[in-house]
Amino acid sequence: MSPRVFVEEVVGDLYVLRVDDNEIKYFEALWDIPEKITYNAYLFVGDEECVLFDGWKTSYADDLIEAIKSLIDPKDITHIVLHHMEPDHSGSLPKVLEANKFKAEVIAHPMAKSMIEAFYGISPLFRSARDGEEISIAGEKIKFLHTPWLHWPETIMSYLTNRGILLTCDAFGGFSIPRSLFDEGE
Repeated sequence: MSPRVFVEEVVGDLYVLRVDDNEIKYFEALWDIPEKITYNAYLFVGDEECVLFDGWKTSYADDLIEAIKSLIDPKDITHIVLHHMEPDHSGSLPKVLEANKFKAEVIAHPMAKSMIEAFYGISPLFRSARDGEEISIAGEKIKFLHTPWLHWPETIMSYLTNRGILLTCDAFGGFSIPRSLFDEGE
């Protein structure tokens, strides 16, 4: 059975890519999660550049690539921001980079470079995101904020300053499969 995948514009060329994992029984092989879970990535499509924020668990890598293909050719991704190396965010990285022909620059906490090499046996183009650093990509200013141990030791967040949007990694995450993508209130 194919997983339920959502691709939806959040605001002006920023898309949420979500897959519902109804198969998972344990999170990190430890905690029972009967309410199941989703994996969420974001794709910002600019004029000349495209940024993928995070990825999905390895077993959903092909589904993520298909979701990306519904918007752009994966070869057009110029940057991949990894908010942390936990496999539900980074597991799809090798397949996404393969579909991208390893052209994208991976941006993450300085600790993540050696983790990528150790976890996945790959050495992609890599840029360390310094705490408080702001860079311009795809016509958007992105400020990186180190938030160690909010989840993993190398956790970062991305603040899209032009839009006032904070991509928070797992800081406000929880287990469940919400009925909709957006909480519109009642």
